[in-house]
Order: sequence, then structure tokens, then C-alpha cells
Amino acid sequence: MLKSLDRHPAARGRLGPDELADAMLSAGYYVYEWDAIATAYSNLVRKHQGTALFRMYADANMGDDNGYAVYLGVQCTDVLRPPWRKQVRDAWRINRRHPFLTWDNTWFNAPCVNWPAPSQTRLAVSGAATATDGGKVLLINETKDAATPYSGALRVRSLFPSASLVAGVGGTTHAGSLSGVACVDNTVRDFLNTGVVPLRRSGVQADKLCPRVPPPPPSAGRVTNGGGVPPALRAELFAGQR
Repeated sequence: MLKSLDRHPAARGRLGPDELADAMLSAGYYVYEWDAIATAYSNLVRKHQGTALFRMYADANMGDDNGYAVYLGVQCTDVLRPPWRKQVRDAWRINRRHPFLTWDNTWFNAPCVNWPAPSQTRLAVSGAATATDGGKVLLINETKDAATPYSGALRVRSLFPSASLVAGVGGTTHAGSLSGVACVDNTVRDFLNTGVVPLRRSGVQADKLCPRVPPPPPSAGRVTNGGGVPPALRAELFAGQR
């Protein structure tokens, strides 16, 4: 399909291979739009109709210059990045097994090569002071989150002795909280209302196991908006913050 779109872009010449990858990017982060993306992709494959996918691409990428600038300001200065030559070698190597986003991500961060502000060495992070002050930290991560891997959540938990980790077992959603899973959302609500977090367990593990954020059901061809927080739950959570 990528090769075909390179020769014959869809959506009146606006949807090429790069736009297709960007349009489908959110499926790697969140389950909410799986059905809508699948329906739009099916139309592209069966009928070479790419209007819906191009709309997804445009909605997610156009007019976001300010957000991208802030992203680069963080990525380019928070840590010392490898030399560009090494990044290119790594991209070629990784792309052989993981071609979906390797080069997209490499080029997305390429402005760091000429970023005017200096890069910094990694800061040492410790949650010792938080524990001493009696502060509680609530961490939430799904166990198959590809954007912020679960191993990183376990590492953060180890750095903050007063932190408790809620794991969405088997889930692939990035930042999988406030998504209609009662086990997770009620834990967030209780934390905001009372400061209570799940009892911390010994060892390197989550302190509370919850179901994953479920993907939307198939719509038989109808484009859906996917999941999200039920209005009543959203209102209750917001009320708990006041």
C-alpha cells in the first residue's frame, strides 16, 4: 500500500505513504479510534478512497506548529542526543524489523541536530523528599503501552518510595486512565478526594492490577468515535478536584 500510494496518492493526490502512516499513528497509542481507522483503511484498500484517512491526518497534524515547537524544545534540550550519524545508522537497523514509525520518528526529531539551545545531561531523579514529606504519588500505566513502556513505570515507582502503581493488564493504551475502566477511574477519584493510594507491595511489581482499556466494538462499517470517559464519571472526577 505504501508503494502504491507513492505512485498514485489517494484523496485527490493528498494521501501519500507518509500521510497514511501519520493517519494511523494514533492506533499505536490508543484503542479509542481503532474501529474508525480500520473502517477508513478498509475503504482505502478496497476502493482506493482515502478521504477519511486524509481527514484523520489533517486533524492530527495541521495547525500544530506551536505544539511541535514545545515538543522540540523539550526533546532537544532535556538530554544529550547521539550524533546524527549514529541516529541514522540506528534507524536503518531498527527499520528492518520495525518499519512502521522508525523513519517518521527519526525525521520528527531531526531538528534537534541544529537546535540553538544547548542539550543538558540527564538530571538525577529521586523521590526521597516526597516520601519524607508524606506525599503520595499515583502512577498509572498499561502493561503493553508502546509509547511509555511499562518497564519505565516500574523504574519510576522504584525512584519514588511513596508511589503506588496501577497496571492496566494487557492494555496498549498510552496514559490509560479516565477511560471508563472503573478499577482505574475509581482509584483516581479516591486519590483526588482523599489522597489515598493503593497499598504498596514489596518487590518490583504493580500495586494494583486492573483490566485494560477495551477497544471499541466493530461498527459494521459505521465510523465511530471510539471510547472515552462517560459524562457522569467525568463530572464526578472533576468535582473531586474542587
